[in-house]
Parts: sequence; C-alpha cells; structure tokens
Amino acid sequence: MKRGLLVLNLCFMALGAVQAAEVSGLPQVLMIGDSISMGYNAPLKALLQGKATVIHNPGNAQHSAYGLANLDAWLADTPWDVIHFNHGLHDLKYVNDQGKNTTSKKDGHIQIPLDHYEKNMEAIVVRLKQTGARLIFATTTPYPKRVSGPLRETLDAARYNVAALGVMQRHGIRVNDLYSLVQGCPDALLQPNNVHFTKEGSRVLAEQVARHVLEALSDAKPTWESLQHEPSEWMMDAKFGIYTHWGAYSVPAFETEWYAKRMYQEGSSVYKHHVKTYGDPKTFGYQKLIPMFKAEKWDPAEWAELMKASGAQYAGMAVVHHDGFLLWDSDINRWNAKNMGPKRDCFGDYVQALRDEGLKTIATFHHIRTFNWYLPGVGGLGGAIPADRADRIKAQGWDLTDPQYKDLYWNELAGARYEDFLGEWQAKVREVVDKYQPDVLWFDGGSFREGDSEQIVLNLLDYYHRRATGWGKPIEVLNKLPVTGLFNFPPEYGILTFEEGRDRLARVERPWIDDMKISDRGWCYVEGQKYKTANEIIDGLVDRVARGGGLLLNFSPRADGTVPQAQTRSLLGVGRWLKAHGEAIYATRPWKVVGEGDESRLRSRQWKFTQCNGSDIRFTRSKDGRMLYAIALGWPKNGQLKIATLGRQTVIADQGIGRVTLLGQGGPLPWRRDAIALHVDLPKTLNKNQAAYVLKIEPKGTLSLN
Repeated sequence: MKRGLLVLNLCFMALGAVQAAEVSGLPQVLMIGDSISMGYNAPLKALLQGKATVIHNPGNAQHSAYGLANLDAWLADTPWDVIHFNHGLHDLKYVNDQGKNTTSKKDGHIQIPLDHYEKNMEAIVVRLKQTGARLIFATTTPYPKRVSGPLRETLDAARYNVAALGVMQRHGIRVNDLYSLVQGCPDALLQPNNVHFTKEGSRVLAEQVARHVLEALSDAKPTWESLQHEPSEWMMDAKFGIYTHWGAYSVPAFETEWYAKRMYQEGSSVYKHHVKTYGDPKTFGYQKLIPMFKAEKWDPAEWAELMKASGAQYAGMAVVHHDGFLLWDSDINRWNAKNMGPKRDCFGDYVQALRDEGLKTIATFHHIRTFNWYLPGVGGLGGAIPADRADRIKAQGWDLTDPQYKDLYWNELAGARYEDFLGEWQAKVREVVDKYQPDVLWFDGGSFREGDSEQIVLNLLDYYHRRATGWGKPIEVLNKLPVTGLFNFPPEYGILTFEEGRDRLARVERPWIDDMKISDRGWCYVEGQKYKTANEIIDGLVDRVARGGGLLLNFSPRADGTVPQAQTRSLLGVGRWLKAHGEAIYATRPWKVVGEGDESRLRSRQWKFTQCNGSDIRFTRSKDGRMLYAIALGWPKNGQLKIATLGRQTVIADQGIGRVTLLGQGGPLPWRRDAIALHVDLPKTLNKNQAAYVLKIEPKGTLSLN
C-alpha cells in the first residue's frame, strides 16, 4: 500500500495567517524568520521537494516582540510537523524614538533590549511547544563590522545568541547554529557591507537547514514504543461513557446498521425488506436513503442533557460507519451531513452541546472497512473481490459500480483505488481531530498493522498526540479487540476495548473498557428492539469497575433524532443511581479482591448481567486508598449483607474497620465481624428492587491494598 494523499490548504492570508494549499501528504514545515531565512527559503524548498512541504511566515518576521504578537496568526491551526524559527537580527539593531532605523548610537537605541529579547524568546518557545511540532531554533548569523542600513554592533549577534541559547537549553530545543557556520567565511557568503547573503551563501544556509529539518523528521518517526503513555487520569476516573450509531442506516430501521451491505445481498432478509419497502436496489440504491435521513426532530442539547443526566463522563457518536457517510461538515468528501440529509454539522453541534454540559467527547471511526465492503460476496472487513463475482455484480446494474458514486461506495468495480481510499481515510480522521479536538478516538477493527499501513496508522496517532499537546489536554485512544483475536494496535498501547466483553478475561492487567449496546440487536435503531434495563446496565458497570475496567454504552436514536422512551428510561435510571452512589464508581480503583458470588451466572462468550442478586458482591476503593466500597448487586436475603471476603481472615486495614455507612442514606449501620463474614443489617425501609446497594467502609488506619 502507498501512503495516500492528504489534502491540506497552505496559503498566505491577507492578515498574515498561514492556512490550508493542496499538497501531498508530506510533513509540514513552517519557517519563521527575517529576510535571511526569506533568502534561503527557495533553495530550501528545492532541497526538500518530495520530502516535506515548506512554508515561510508571510513577509519578514522582524524582531521578537513582533513575532510574539503575530505568532498565533502564523501558526493558524495548521498541524506543523517541524517549526524552524529565529529572531535576533532586528532585535539588536538601533532605532530612533520613532522606531525608524538609525546609524547612530547618539540618535537611537537597541530596538529590543537583551533582557526583553530573552523574555520574548521564552514566551515564543512556550507557545511553539503547544503545537506539538518538532522545534529548531536557528542562531542569528554574523555580519561585517560596517554594514549599510541600521547600526548593528558586531558583538551583539553573539550576545543575543547566548541569551537565546539559554532559553533553548532550558526547554530542550534543537539548535541549528548558523552563526558558527557563517563565522569562519563571511566574505565568501555575505554580500559586501551587508547582513544579507549571496546566492551561494543562501544555498549553504539552506543545506544546513534542510539537514536539520530532515534529522528532526527522522528522529521523530513514531513507533509503538514512542506513542506509549500512561492512561489519562480523567479516563481512569471517568468509568462511564455513552455514544451512538446514527445515520442513513437508521432510516429503514430494519435488522442492523449493516443494512447498506445486506440490501445488495439477493435473498437476504434485508434485501427482501428493501425491495418491498423502497424498490429494487437497481433503481433505489443506498445513496437514495441519505436524503431521507433528515434528523428533523433532533436537538443536540437534549441529547447532551440526557448524557449528563445518565451519569456519563464523556459522550459522542460513530462519526462515520462502514457505509462511509460522514456526520460532520467535511471539506474532504461530499457525502456528509452538512451537505446532504440533515444539512447540518451533526458531530460539531453535538460536541458543542456536550461541552456546554461539561462532558468530554469521543469520536468513533468505522470506515477502515469501507473499501469493497458494499459488494456482495466480499467479507465483512472488505477486501478482495472473488473473480467469479465481479462480472455478476457489474451485470446487476446497481449504483455500487457507477463511477459517479465511487467516493461513497469505494470499490474497485466503480473505479476506486485503494491507495486513494487509504489517503482519504487518514484525511477524514485528521479533519475530525483538527475541527473538533475530541478527547477520545476509537477505531473499529481493521488492518492497522499489516504492511505499509502500520506506519500510516502510527503517523496518524502521532499526529493526534501532537495536536493534543497543542490543545493542552490529555487524550486517549481505545484499542479494540476484533473478532480476529488481534488488537487493532499492540496491547501495550491505549485503553484495551472489548465489544460487549467478547473474549475478555475475568481480570485484565491493563486499563480496559467494554463497548456495549443498549439494545438486544442492532447498534442503530431497529424496529422491535428490546433494551437493557437500568439495573442490568448498573450491575454490569459495577462489575467492570471492580475489575479495573469501564463501560462505553451505545444508545440508538431514531432517524429523526428522537430517543425511544424505553432507552431514555434506562439511561435516566442509571443516572439516578450514579448520582446517589457515584462515589463508589467515579475516581475509584480496583481493590485487592474483585468480589464474591457465582460468576458462572454472569458470563458466557459475552458477559451478561441479567441474573445478579444480593450474594454477588463487588469491591472498589477510592483512588487515594482511604475508603473501601462493597457493592451488592441485589437485595440480600433477610435484608442482611453477609460478606465472606471481609471476615476476620482478611486484612482490611492495619487497625480493622472503623465505620460502615450506606451510600445515599447517611448515618452508620450496625455491623459485626466474625471469622465467617462481615454482617451488615440494611434498613428495612430501603427499596428492595434497587439495582445495587453500596456500603462505604471506613478503615481504621491504612487500607490494605495487597
């Protein structure tokens, strides 16, 4: 596979901003500097042609104060890979009281005093580091004793360089020492009596700059090891997120979100339904469902309020599923919700509403499977077309093979090329990252570690991490275990994610999340669905948190944007329970014992939580290690909790138990502890149909963690 094309606009704006020009998916290099760097910019571009795209800040970057004032405009929101920068030559020159150049000390002063220059460079470096780009500082070049133009004292170049180098050393910034390069042979490189360079001098400077840029890019080539990071504290604390599958596939509301594929499979139940409801796929292809997806009753603020009331700490949506229709305002592909269907930026509007509620956001991507996915007879992960199928598919006359739709259906029978698809796959993810700054990314199963695709994925994830550095916020990537049994990425990277708990062990050593749908069938809305109750969701959440995991729950709105009442009821039930008992869930960590009870009732190939009762106990602890929580997943017999794990044979704390209370009730509870168990009598006035009951156990002394 070849690395695809990434379309970025990089052009000069009238006010000095640097923004998006059509270039190939090459590393982006920003040059910030004065007329010296402007002089070597052309040969630098030639040296880096095919290796990097080089853009100079508009005009002359002048002195450090000017640079600091214009820095945000020059950076714009472009994802720079390398920024090569310099100030100094205009800082140390003499100007008069009107700011005009002067040749006399008597009539003027240094434009930016040395101490102010150092402070400006400190502020510039701090801002540049926020971009996540690789930074290279170029020292100010030397000049003859007598030069035309404003007065510059010969030794000041070295003095200002020393001050700047101190800043660079403190921040660990790479230095390109152009001063030393030029110092030994100024006559051969400099124009007579001038700070500027000859054509040969600019070529020599460009060669050294190019070497530093290429070394910075080479040193920064991401690997799985370089991308590894400690899990974000907020994600470790969050425990519970909610997202949704919603799109044109919600319109038929039949069987599955894979409707787009199965409607072309003759003889399938979806095909029969489609023919009966809309007509033969030859005359009514999937793209005709898109205008019917109007979201006419959708209020993103209502969704966001529901997420908040449900107790979720982050929320979002599947921004693109296998069908390839985008739920954001895209400049990359015309098949998007702003351009057709709802005629609005669905993800953008939802992100804003979620942030208004104080929630973090997640974007999930499922489009790695899209290439050849629509074609009948091709596997669920897309892939090659069996030779005996191609002619038969073409003969059907479906829109799938019509070249005018190849940017939606993405298959080779329509003339689409995989390398173009892969390039656009990257560009779409980057566009969402840049436009919406999601806190979490999740990718459906695909070929992320095969052949050349691995480095493409590494570059993309590295891009996300570097952009997050610029945003100044921690982010996370969820690492799914598909049906292949091989995680999308190495298991040392990201938060491990299991679809509905499939193939998850009882104890996972790394941070993990179960991705679960609220419905019994279909991740999107399907007529006749049944939904998990609040109690089932709560019991499953408690069990996962006790094991060191979390829950990402999918809900299923209708095509018009309304949420079925039964789903709302379940979600609000979860929220009410978490409001009273969230102390035992949020910002907790697993205790040394997961729990007790008959686990055989709780799991199969996928974890189930429909048969929990009062004998099923789960433990969590506060992350500061000061509190222990025992959570019963049902009402105990005779109203007394009997917790065998907490009998005298177990060291709970170095001085035992201090007090036991019931979350949501207040006041201490009577308890006794013997060799068999900890016995706690629950208030008889409690609702016996509650999902779970939480004992807060305050230890005497230090809680035992091992």
